[in-house]
Amino acid sequence: MFIAASLICVSGTASRAADRSAPPSVYDKLVSQYMAGKWDDLDTQIKATAKSPGTFSISEKTDIDYITQALSECNPAWWKPCAGGKRTQMRVSIFNVPVTAVFDPQQKQGLNAQFNGDERTFLLGCAPGELGSNQQAEHGFTKGELAAGGLWSALGMASGYVQVPLSSLLDNGEAEKIKLQRVLNFRGDLAAAYYGSPRTRQWWLFLALQYYRPQYQKTPIVMSRKSLGAMFVAELASHPDAYPSIRLPAIQDADHAEDKLVSAVHNWIERRGWTLAEDKRIREAIKAFALANTSALHTGGPVKLANGLLISFEP
Repeated sequence: MFIAASLICVSGTASRAADRSAPPSVYDKLVSQYMAGKWDDLDTQIKATAKSPGTFSISEKTDIDYITQALSECNPAWWKPCAGGKRTQMRVSIFNVPVTAVFDPQQKQGLNAQFNGDERTFLLGCAPGELGSNQQAEHGFTKGELAAGGLWSALGMASGYVQVPLSSLLDNGEAEKIKLQRVLNFRGDLAAAYYGSPRTRQWWLFLALQYYRPQYQKTPIVMSRKSLGAMFVAELASHPDAYPSIRLPAIQDADHAEDKLVSAVHNWIERRGWTLAEDKRIREAIKAFALANTSALHTGGPVKLANGLLISFEP
């Protein structure tokens, strides 16, 4: 009996060892590539799996369909020449708003918006070699992840410029310029968080939560940036069971509850990621938030969270 039990034990151990050394499935590879923002590898893998439609279970096929759709939105054809530093025309829809812009390698960063009569021209770019770079930047994120967020943010701001009447863009006083800056920043933040890779999304949400810190409170855009962080934390707090990867603290006292939650989430996501299911839900919440608050471009705010709370862009 002892010998038989020993053989069973050894056999079980060997089986577990074999399981541990088994290569990841095609599905696991696709999810891993998506979550890491490896768009070129992901595109190649998806095209290869299209020849074997029976590879996945029903639930896996649903995930792959979502990843394929997200890839088409987040990795348009013009992305690769931009990463190669080539002057490139960009056509994209940002939350259903068509935008035409030019990636200009001489435009080191940000957005250059020019107005001539009814014509609006947008030039944008980033520091040479940063788009697609795996070099470390800050807080564990790469220069490529940060640069991608900056590019999508510029496109988001361009989509705001497209919708604002030309008369409000010219010869405005300082107060109106600041008001416009806030709503454009809001649109830019939403675009970066939605259209970026999961890693870029994580960085941009981390950045939004960073603006709760005291040193940023006199920044003109502090509230428009904090609104994205508030949306994220409200989503987590409203549906904690949907986000097992993100640990929320137990809040006993209502005083400063928002600040306590923000601090905890900010610290948690700096070094930890989340699952595909969680990322999908976060991304969909960002889109819903954007579409629910398109009027902010004309009103200057406030914006409404899914839980009904309002956030003013005025500090």
